[in-house]
Amino acid sequence: MLALEDSLPVVIGGANVTRKPRTPEETTEPADLLAAAVRAAAEDAGLTAAQLAEADSLDVINLLSWNYADPTGAVGSRVRMRPSRASYSPIGGDQPTRLLAAAAARVQRGQSRLAVVVGGESLRSRRVLGTAGVQPEWTPAGHPPVPYVPGVGVAGPATAHGLRAPVQVYPMFELARRAALDATPAQGQRRSAEIQAGLARVAARVPGAAVPSAPTPEQIATPDAANRWVSYPYTKYMCANSDVDQSAATIVTTYGHARALGVRPDRMVFLWGAAGATDTTDVLERATYADSAAIAAVLRDAVQLAGGVPDLLELYSCFPVIPWIAASVLDVPPERELTVAGGLTFYGGPINAYMSCAANVMLERLREAGADATGLLYGNGEYATKHHALVVSAAPPPGGVFVEDDEPSRQKAVDAAQRPGPRLEPRPDGAATIESYTVLPGPDGELARAVVIGRLGDGARFVAGVADDAESLPVLTSPDRHAVGLRGTVRHDTTSGLNTFAPAG
Repeated sequence: MLALEDSLPVVIGGANVTRKPRTPEETTEPADLLAAAVRAAAEDAGLTAAQLAEADSLDVINLLSWNYADPTGAVGSRVRMRPSRASYSPIGGDQPTRLLAAAAARVQRGQSRLAVVVGGESLRSRRVLGTAGVQPEWTPAGHPPVPYVPGVGVAGPATAHGLRAPVQVYPMFELARRAALDATPAQGQRRSAEIQAGLARVAARVPGAAVPSAPTPEQIATPDAANRWVSYPYTKYMCANSDVDQSAATIVTTYGHARALGVRPDRMVFLWGAAGATDTTDVLERATYADSAAIAAVLRDAVQLAGGVPDLLELYSCFPVIPWIAASVLDVPPERELTVAGGLTFYGGPINAYMSCAANVMLERLREAGADATGLLYGNGEYATKHHALVVSAAPPPGGVFVEDDEPSRQKAVDAAQRPGPRLEPRPDGAATIESYTVLPGPDGELARAVVIGRLGDGARFVAGVADDAESLPVLTSPDRHAVGLRGTVRHDTTSGLNTFAPAG
């Protein structure tokens, strides 16, 4: 039994770094920011520089602030690490928990002794430098900067009609879910604002939060000069905030090696197990926009692994619809806190690395709680596409081992449970109804142009702009009546290649 206990994976150190530069002189290169987090995590674990240098595994989470030719080398060299294994992750907000779970599996199998997972962004520094007209004097980039294109989640007709970024796609999930579950659009806006206000209250008491204020639900729901429309129904306070310089590093080893390093037991947090699954990559192939079979499967298996809904939750919150869906699966009461860190709007959203920040706040909360406290970390990637949950605790897992995820089996079950998505019609013509939609702001910040995903009479799906936006917008943004299900006519323009939906009446 002693050997089994010694092989248990534990987190022994974690640290977040937040900086808020206002001038070019205060900016920080991403690799320096990540290295600062690694050094702080080692200090949190009580490791010396020599002990940190012996780490044999380094995972760097995909970052967008700079295009390094060798991201792991750029970080590792700054902290004098020469790991035998180094990896740069794919894109996705699910990556931090996936990497921690993979590190736990490796150390449990004896394939690694000391693993470091680190991520972050210097996007605020990039903005400050850009505003000042200053070119970053950072490590030479591996190639010219390229725009972020996450997979093929919005390929083809969606992109052509203006659905490109997450801020334009997540409203489709939000409004479809509101129409299915809320009595009125105003009720839905209030509910989403209350979710965000709950996140903000947590962020206000967490050190390092990017926005440590706590706006009220009314302030979050109402657009104004400080809280502009981003994409209806989302205001700025409902969207992930990537204008941050934030990094996070976490150190994983075995219980036995932690004791050999002199780490106190009350500083260790045990990793119990993980669960992951993905949804259809192309958003236009989804069976529904109101729910997610992948989220449900991941969270239900995580709860089973934990023996019930854990004491502390971190439910990914790039936009309100994701924690709403997750909380519904968990069946937690409305007053329950859905985050330990404060969410991607108010704590800060360093793109793919937020869940690393949340994992380190969870580490501190579990250390404080002690005894048998458990925590759930749930991350989401791309367009509600990739999902991963990690169960952690102040106590060892009941089964005595970290439960490695059998994701292929779960994925087969998810795929079998989901209805196939409808046929996509690129040249729609005839009677149609709105399945979901969003309204995008114009140059002046006012809502100006609508995009709908709709259905034809035979059930085929299409994407279209909306005719006569000025007349249609009051209908689409009415606080009293949902526009999902609104009837009309859609036409395809062979010259432009675009589709136009005209509401009836």
